[in-house]
Amino acid sequence: MLAFANDYGDNLSMTDETPEQLVPDEGLRKLMIANTKNENFTISDLEKLTVLNFDGTVLTEPIIINDYKGLEYCKNIYAIGSVSGGPKVELNNLEQLVEILNTLPKMEQLRFMNTEISDPSPLGKLESVVRIGLKLEYKLDLSNFSELISKSRFQELILNYDNRAGKAFLLDEVQTYDTDNSGIKALSPVVLPDTHEFDFELAKFESSDWSYNNQWFVNPKGDEVAEGSVVLTVMPKGPNAKKIRFGESFTTSPSSIKIRYPYIVEKKVAAPITVNYVDSNGTQIKDSLILEGNLGESVEISTPDIDGHVFEKADKDLKMIFSEESQTITLTYKESIPWQPIDPEAIGKAITVNYVDTAGKVIKDSTQVTGTKGTQVTIEVPEITGYKYDHADHALNMEITNQAQTITLTYKESIPWQPIDPEAIGKAITVNYVDTAGKVIKDSTQVTGTKGTQVTIEVPEITGFKYDHADHDLNMEITNQAQTITLTYKEVEENIPWQPIDPEAIGKAITVNYVDTAGKVIKDSTQVTGTKGTQVTIEVPEITGFKYDHADHDLNMEITNQAQTITLTYKETKEGTELIPSYPSDESETIETADNSDSEKIESNHSSDLEKLKGQSLPQTGEGDQFYLLFITGVLLVLGSSILIARKKI
Repeated sequence: MLAFANDYGDNLSMTDETPEQLVPDEGLRKLMIANTKNENFTISDLEKLTVLNFDGTVLTEPIIINDYKGLEYCKNIYAIGSVSGGPKVELNNLEQLVEILNTLPKMEQLRFMNTEISDPSPLGKLESVVRIGLKLEYKLDLSNFSELISKSRFQELILNYDNRAGKAFLLDEVQTYDTDNSGIKALSPVVLPDTHEFDFELAKFESSDWSYNNQWFVNPKGDEVAEGSVVLTVMPKGPNAKKIRFGESFTTSPSSIKIRYPYIVEKKVAAPITVNYVDSNGTQIKDSLILEGNLGESVEISTPDIDGHVFEKADKDLKMIFSEESQTITLTYKESIPWQPIDPEAIGKAITVNYVDTAGKVIKDSTQVTGTKGTQVTIEVPEITGYKYDHADHALNMEITNQAQTITLTYKESIPWQPIDPEAIGKAITVNYVDTAGKVIKDSTQVTGTKGTQVTIEVPEITGFKYDHADHDLNMEITNQAQTITLTYKEVEENIPWQPIDPEAIGKAITVNYVDTAGKVIKDSTQVTGTKGTQVTIEVPEITGFKYDHADHDLNMEITNQAQTITLTYKETKEGTELIPSYPSDESETIETADNSDSEKIESNHSSDLEKLKGQSLPQTGEGDQFYLLFITGVLLVLGSSILIARKKI
């Protein structure tokens, strides 16, 4: 016969293939032979099957199925599995099984109640099955069955366990009875489909001593035995809980399960307490004592007398409680000194400690420090509420003598916290660090504080450089304006050993003021800084509209450790002012001569020269006194020439 079989397809026809070719898996092939009762079954035989039965009446030996190829020919079966039991059947590779079952049009039931399945999760992907029976095992994971049981045509999910004569499902896990919670943890015997869980709140306990409380099965008397069990009947709850049943058959199995939770009680035993006895050097002076008791029991550690020693201290509270953890306590003894008569000369006088504020007012009762003569003591400075220690009128390290002594500790009153006034917050002063070429040699820092705070800019040491000068006086005041000061350093040669900066060598700045002849400021003051002894020449900058005139100090100055000031005075220049010289009138300036025509000629020449000068502008700012000298010389030459000509005429 011709073969037209496709993978799991519907267009299958008779072939001449052998059973081994039709069903390669040995276990599945044995199942097919048992159900068709034909060792040489054909596709036609498989198509006639309506049930693939695992029962002992059909199957006579255990089988393991790993490959389900050939099952697709059983297109008329509606059920697979067994009801009454039989030889062990183990199913693996359920993904392939589900893929084939979803192609069988009449498939409705899986009776796997007595079948070994390692992982039933793939069965949650079945599409047409309406009933599934599975063997109930502890922690069986059915979490992904939610979609399957939510289908309207799906009827039952049976979880089979031996419930004959009311026998409960026994959890494989034995729990430890928790004496702190007086019970055992409530565990679910199986992982139900998502959105479903066991309703332990409504569980019915076989013993009235037990109850449920917040995930615990509680029994105040449960620890009276070494071992026991909790038996209860519980139902699942969730949107499709009625479709989940527990038993051996469809339709007749109950919707509740009886569970037995075995437990053991581990009695908690108190660990011993070890008591050690040592001297002040840590040397053992008595055998250790081991104390035993009941868990939670309290015990008072005694301090026995030990010859030659007296009890001094313990490293723990003498009142202890037995716990599950081992504990140790160490008692320290001082060596006892034999009694001797007191030498009156050895009794030192007390040091009285007084506590006052800055006004001398007592703020704490006086205390006394006592001891034997010659004892070195350090006066303690206690904290006093509302005050802060300031100073003492005596060194705090004192010696007790045979003379009474007094020391007074003075405290300043602490200022209570007040909200910060935003107006009092000054702007930071940014300090830059550069070399003589202006290159940054250190990250900038900032000096902050409240407005009005006087600060001195620190000059830090910078490896490979030596401080030279600053562009501002190092003594500055924090204001509400941001300020900047730049410290310039000279690079030092590597062979020059570093020397710390001498504060005395830091000179005070020279302040340079700029005013006009009336004393009015015409430019912001500048400062010249450097180390003490540095010779500087005060620069005379150009100021628009003014010309330098003089200074109240030699421009060559030396930086000292005293602040200095120099004032540069400038004259105001009148740019573009027209120069109009005064020249003689016709009557007063005419040169008298015998010849009127000559007189008129001289006057005319004189007037002509003056007219040339008339209308010319004054020299511009910066042209110097030379222009004025040339102007006067020119006038004199003109006048002199006129006079000589007049005389020759005469």
